[in-house]
Amino acid sequence: MSAPAAPTPPPPPSPPQPPSRLKKLLGGGKAAWTAIVAVVALVGTAVGAAAAWPQWLPPRHLPEPKISVVSRENSFRWSTPKTVKEITKTPPDIKGACTSELESWLASQGSVPNVISIRFVITTEREESIVVLGVRNRVQRIGEPKMITNVIPCEVGGGSLLYVRNIYQSVDVYPPASVITDENDKQLKRFTVNLSKGDAAEINLTLGVESSGGVYEIIPELEIMKGGKHEFLPVPNNGRPFRVAGDLPEAPGVSFGSDHDSLPPFPQ
Repeated sequence: MSAPAAPTPPPPPSPPQPPSRLKKLLGGGKAAWTAIVAVVALVGTAVGAAAAWPQWLPPRHLPEPKISVVSRENSFRWSTPKTVKEITKTPPDIKGACTSELESWLASQGSVPNVISIRFVITTEREESIVVLGVRNRVQRIGEPKMITNVIPCEVGGGSLLYVRNIYQSVDVYPPASVITDENDKQLKRFTVNLSKGDAAEINLTLGVESSGGVYEIIPELEIMKGGKHEFLPVPNNGRPFRVAGDLPEAPGVSFGSDHDSLPPFPQ
């Protein structure tokens, strides 16, 4: 009978492992895991703070140039779908010619001015040089209602309003072309405005129609060059397009009165 096999010796003990870098730093054990959770929470808090972006830090994305409309003026001549008899029956609260109340009532009757003049300013939150190239209009012709009568809500004298820079455009001409003039009515191909934070450059935009009878809705966009790139800045109108209408050379008309100012003359 053979002798029993000798028992297998136990494996030698593993050499001691050096503690990890994190455990060395945090002291190991439960305290280490508590510290890990704290670090993760701290990182999450930091990310949230970055998303909110404290106001005392400079903005990450500086605001683009902005257009703000200062005023809008309508020409002294309008077109209307009403007859002469209908359009002269003004409400009793209309106190005469050359008033905003009369123009608002005419617009409520579907009347549309033949020329509009929009005065606006460009502002920026940083130093910036902008080259103004003209205006791009998104235009739609409206078929109804048909205009049948000329209306003059305010007869004007011989004066004209001149602004620092003017841009004129006929909205029904293709290809469209902007006529740019300076304060002396000298035509320019383009002009440059140099803005610092808080500055405002004033521009007057005049839109008209070459053909007769049509009504057009327009969303104008100022065409600029900034940093070597083309951009288009919309001219706002409370979310609605502007409207202009062609005159009616053969139609009857009615005049409500007179005043002393007029819009800038539309260039021929």
